[in-house]
Amino acid sequence: MTTSDILARLAAIPGVTDAATQRFEFVRGFGRDAQGILAEGVTSIPDGVAPTFYHVVSPGYFGTVRLPILGGRGFDARDRAGTERVTLINRRMAEALWPNEPAIGRRIKLGTADSLPWLTIVGIVGDVTSRGTPRNYAYVPGDQAPGNGTTLLM
Repeated sequence: MTTSDILARLAAIPGVTDAATQRFEFVRGFGRDAQGILAEGVTSIPDGVAPTFYHVVSPGYFGTVRLPILGGRGFDARDRAGTERVTLINRRMAEALWPNEPAIGRRIKLGTADSLPWLTIVGIVGDVTSRGTPRNYAYVPGDQAPGNGTTLLM
């Protein structure tokens, strides 16, 4: 049974309006060497812009957690393994990296290693705070970043 099958079964339960998956992957900190990010067309990443971790999520994540997509699109069936690698970032991060310029269509690397893939930004989401502090977040589709430790959300 695939994750999509499980999510479809959960969404069919009476009273469940949305279902999604998420997990976190660290970009920097917590035992890893401090790493930043790379952003297309940006020669120097401003301090505090690189997220500590990114979210690996299913297509229904943004609706499930009620996080608005402010521009572009969310993840969908196009975002599978073997297709162009994509990401969504929050508005705060987009504005810090490309002030007064559109971020959609630009590319970032979540880390600085040459071996990491470039991810094309296909959407911008609303900002989120953590313990009252604004944070920068990036999101990648689960089908493009398989792994363990996924949490189900309903």
